[in-house]
Amino acid sequence: MPLPGLPPSLWPIRVHPQCGEILSAWIVRLAHAHGLRVESACSAIFGARSPVWNRDIDRSISDEMLGRLSLVSGVDIHDLSACTLNAFAGVISEKINARGNTPGVLPLGIYHRLRRRSSLMYCPLCLKTDAWPYYRATWRLSFVTVCVEHKLQLLDCCPRCADPVIPHRVDIKWRLQTTVGSQLHVFCHKCCFDLRRAHTEEANPQETSLGGLIQKALVDGWVNVGDRVVYSPAFFAGIRLLGNAINASEISRGFDQESLVIRRRLLADVGGMLHSWPANFLSVASARGWTAVDLASTRKTSPFWIDSVVRRHLLQGYAAISNAEAKSIVDHSFSMTGKWGLSQARANSGRYIERRHLGSQSSYYVEDEVFALLLAHIDHQISAQTDSQKRSHYLADKVMYTMARLLAQNQIQLSGMRLKDARGIAVNTDPDFWNVPIERNEALAWLGWYLREVRPGLINSSVSDFTFFGQTPSGGLSGSAIGERFRKHVRGAMLESQIQHFSWLPRRA
Repeated sequence: MPLPGLPPSLWPIRVHPQCGEILSAWIVRLAHAHGLRVESACSAIFGARSPVWNRDIDRSISDEMLGRLSLVSGVDIHDLSACTLNAFAGVISEKINARGNTPGVLPLGIYHRLRRRSSLMYCPLCLKTDAWPYYRATWRLSFVTVCVEHKLQLLDCCPRCADPVIPHRVDIKWRLQTTVGSQLHVFCHKCCFDLRRAHTEEANPQETSLGGLIQKALVDGWVNVGDRVVYSPAFFAGIRLLGNAINASEISRGFDQESLVIRRRLLADVGGMLHSWPANFLSVASARGWTAVDLASTRKTSPFWIDSVVRRHLLQGYAAISNAEAKSIVDHSFSMTGKWGLSQARANSGRYIERRHLGSQSSYYVEDEVFALLLAHIDHQISAQTDSQKRSHYLADKVMYTMARLLAQNQIQLSGMRLKDARGIAVNTDPDFWNVPIERNEALAWLGWYLREVRPGLINSSVSDFTFFGQTPSGGLSGSAIGERFRKHVRGAMLESQIQHFSWLPRRA
């Protein structure tokens, strides 16, 4: 009989939705708390023959049906609405379709009242440790594959019979004997296996990291990707786009309709690309030969945080840049700026060029004949120079380049070489000036000759502790100053294409 002061339609047992609980599973708990089968409870609430389980009630329930649920349960209609998938509108997608598939939501594959697809996932440990076991709404989302709280991989079927999880059909095979606190809904509807006893694997750190990022996007509505703030709808659209691109050779149904195993694998790859964005993404794109079409066949649906990178680096007719094209870009960048380097070439061309595009590292060396031409050019400069100080500095350049070639000294090492260190390795024999040095001892003989015959004649050489210095001997030549002098000699000798960088000088063994 009705309780005093309460509406006659209010059911006597209050079952409050848990935080994040999905509506359909809550209806099951409400029915079982009153000792009713789910079908009987729905007939009492919505009327006989009312369509409930032959559709996706979590996204298609009407306001009228929510009102009836609120009336019998005493739960505010807004709290019930928050349990539906419509609560994710503007988060995983701009809107949740009442009919038809919605990006980010696992489709049920409804056939009459059956579910042909494994569209409701679960964490066995969550169900086991919950005071009142319940199914989360996020377990219906295609992007969610791990339990962030317990760092476990989610399951989407019964481990015994492999049937999907369908809570509202559990009471068909069971005789209802419990009311308040019923936990019947955590059993398999087909074989009655207790899903809390299911075994699942521990999620790897990469899965957990991406899971935490997804959780933040669901809760806060935004995440940081690289140095960019990305709002949730664009973030999830990007994940789906990248997942489809990774699986393009196999995929036929789309990311949201793939199995949990495949989605887990795709998300692991996507997580790797999101780390150090966009560098890792561009490396993967280069290795897979992706073009802008592969990543944005319908450009209107491509989120800007991906499309901006695609336009800058991949929108070039074809993505897989050839080695010849990469070398041409690097050469052109050097001729325009006087600076050799991959980062400079990338900035000037907008293409993502990697070291592998330019061949193996052993390709970057200077032939003996070319090095001889460089030294010959410096000799011509010396013979044409009347200023003794400038002549001596040109001679110092010859010694530095010889040490770079035969002792593998870079600009920083040469600029920081102290006088005592140079004297410790120098060879005090007269060098052969008629031939270009090709042995280490020949370079050390040149260094010894420089220390004995050239350096003492330089202005203020007695107050400098550095082996090589410029016109103002307050300190050694900086690495950039050595590089600038080197480029000047290379340009004067017209050897820009043969000697594109100081690091190319070391002689190949």
